[in-house]
Amino acid sequence: MYFSNFIGISVLMISLLSVRTAIAQSTPYPIPQSTGQISYSEKLIHTKDGLTLHGHLATPIEAHGPLPVVIMFVGSGAGNRYEDVPANVTANHKPSLLFKGIESELASKGFAVFLYDKRGVIPKDVTFLENVVTKTYTESATANNLASDAIQVFDLVKSLPEIDPARIAVLGHSEGTILALKVAEARADVKSLLLLGLFTRSFDEISYYQDVTNSMRVIELIDANQDGLISQDEWQIFHQEDQKSFPDWRSILPVVDATHDGLLSIQEWRYVFEQQHKSFMVAINSDTSPWNRSTPKLWFREYNSEGSHLTRFLKFCAKINVFQGEIDVQTPFEDALELRDQCLMQKTPVASFQSYSGLGHAFSPRIGYKNWIDTIGPMDTKVPTDIGNALKKFF
Repeated sequence: MYFSNFIGISVLMISLLSVRTAIAQSTPYPIPQSTGQISYSEKLIHTKDGLTLHGHLATPIEAHGPLPVVIMFVGSGAGNRYEDVPANVTANHKPSLLFKGIESELASKGFAVFLYDKRGVIPKDVTFLENVVTKTYTESATANNLASDAIQVFDLVKSLPEIDPARIAVLGHSEGTILALKVAEARADVKSLLLLGLFTRSFDEISYYQDVTNSMRVIELIDANQDGLISQDEWQIFHQEDQKSFPDWRSILPVVDATHDGLLSIQEWRYVFEQQHKSFMVAINSDTSPWNRSTPKLWFREYNSEGSHLTRFLKFCAKINVFQGEIDVQTPFEDALELRDQCLMQKTPVASFQSYSGLGHAFSPRIGYKNWIDTIGPMDTKVPTDIGNALKKFF
């Protein structure tokens, strides 16, 4: 997850990109403390390239095995097993763990839950609110390696004595939906796919949607009189509301005003954002361009080579449960609608489809002046409940 801060306009992109700082140090891996309802046991995953990943199995104390289980795959970036998000991106300005509520809800319904930390990501303590990110992440957290890790996790979970191997579901958020897809492709005994904030289009298309479409949404909000031009007065209103995100008019004018007429047209803004997007795509495919992101360049290249994922998802329609925010601009609601409709057209409807009005990529509302800021968490409590209910038809 990251903030793209082009000329001061912060655009949240949790689903694909990350600029978290890598810290070369190591700490012991924490494990949640067991409660009166849930027991936690540490599990180790051995990857194909010789790494050891850390995770845990959460089991309801009163349930008796072998249990159905949900394996959870987090979104992109250097997040830990609970998909931690910092206070500055949440709707309530408090740090949040997006997967914690889902784990608790599923355990209360008698499901075991398996979560694990990405390669190179080490939670600092048992709160799971902050991480240490090592070179293992910056050098090897590629799309192919993360998919291989996810398959290894599935195989481990299936072998656990506490688990019923015939009742395994996979849940993914954002990039995690693609990992869930790849596990289902590799392992036919995946019983159900729970997809939160999915995307079906290609990496280039989703990146354009984030870099340009979402950025233009903010510009159109600034255009108060809808005349296609951003005046100094219109700009200053937003600048006064959020000076941290918006530079003053004198700073912005020479960057965007290509025609030097003292006004910033919608087309001039789009041109700037499109040029930024093109430069980013060029940097991905260049071996010499500077690279200051913690996510490896190869991660972007590998996803870019995969093309659209829609046809691949269509093979699993009857197993798919969709959960999507209707104002999601990171992984667009349109992709969820297209998957639903394509499954219907081929007469294999999705198992369930839940959309959430007024909620975005992490099932939280927009905030700020004119609700321009997309937030990432905390997750609306209705979503974990809906996930648990959707699983009833499979288990």
